[in-house]
This record gives sequence, structure tokens and C-alpha cells, in this order.
Amino acid sequence: MPDATWPAGLPQRPLVDGYSNTFGDGAIRSDMDSGPPKVRKRFTATVEPLRLVFRLTRPQVATLRSFFKTDCAYGAIPFSFVEPVSGATVRVAFSKPPAIQPRSAIRFDATLELDWLPA
Repeated sequence: MPDATWPAGLPQRPLVDGYSNTFGDGAIRSDMDSGPPKVRKRFTATVEPLRLVFRLTRPQVATLRSFFKTDCAYGAIPFSFVEPVSGATVRVAFSKPPAIQPRSAIRFDATLELDWLPA
């Protein structure tokens, strides 16, 4: 099954406040009896956690809900997305379901926790 694509009806750029990207840890460290630990590469590629916050309207919340449940099969199917810092189209997957928080009667913040998958 092909990857899904981030819907055009949703914001294409997240809020600056709430963005975070953690580099993947691809090393394994082994303590030695004496001296510094032995460190070696564990994987050829790692997953990088991304946290994004989007400001949405009520119809956009419905679009996000449908995208998560239907297009991404509750997070089982990855999707392509333009990463906001690099501007590159990357492959990501939901690591948790989106969390919606009301900001007013008509505005909502959607927090997405994603895994930036290796190319």
C-alpha cells in the first residue's frame, strides 16, 4: 500500500512554538572495566522524533481526524510531509494519535508526535 500524503486542506507549516526534532541515537555504548566506554554504530539509519503543533479550525480538525483514521489507518501507514526546517519532503509516521486542545470556540491546537523515518 502506498504512503499517504499530508492533506492540502491542512496547514502546511506548523507553529514555531511547539516544534521539536530529536536526532536519532544510532550508537551503542558499552562500559569497560577501566577507561572510556566503547562506542560503535548500532544502526545504519535511525528514526528521529518530531513534535509539531498546528493551529486548526473546526473543519480542519475533522480533516485531520479523517486523515489519521482513514488515510493513515490509525497511524499504521506512513505519509509524506514537507519538513519545516529543511524544506525537504520526508516520510513520517504517527508515533501517537494527534492530541487536540481548544484555544477558543473556533480555534484548536493539534499536537502531532511523529517519527521521521529513514530514507
